[in-house]
Amino acid sequence: QGDRRLACPAPTPAPGPTTPQRPAEAPPPTETPRSSADAERAREQGGQSGRVQVILAWDNESDLDLVVSCPDGDIISYRSRKGCGGGELDIDRNAQPPLRSDAVENIVWPGRAPAGRYGIAVEHNGHIQRTPQPSSFRVTVRVEGQPDRSFSGRVAPGTRVPVGSFDVPAR
Repeated sequence: QGDRRLACPAPTPAPGPTTPQRPAEAPPPTETPRSSADAERAREQGGQSGRVQVILAWDNESDLDLVVSCPDGDIISYRSRKGCGGGELDIDRNAQPPLRSDAVENIVWPGRAPAGRYGIAVEHNGHIQRTPQPSSFRVTVRVEGQPDRSFSGRVAPGTRVPVGSFDVPAR
């Protein structure tokens, strides 16, 4: 390993009439490479993209389910695949064989989604596997005109965990 040295930055002089201001640093990217990879995974598995898209991704053969509650109280999930002003669950992986270890679920609004706050939850249906285990997951939310948002968590068999929320602005 080489010689490691710590360098302390020199103190920055107070701005004055002859001291040029340093340009502001660019903010860190809001989309993580993983959220982009999960969106690509959804596209490769037949998922649509739209003005609003919510992607659940996980890396084992468990049967996880994406649940989105809409501002009007409607819920989109495997139980009710369409609703909330044009939203649709278009991928429901691992509900039955063949099982995939690069699984996704995708809920999309190809047109305008109703304005308001949406809630996200993930369920673990352990009925497919003989000895289901807790599963880690990622959720990516894409809303037109906003940076992608990513959530991650873990869900045990037979349970539902709240993940987060997102807002769709009025247009």
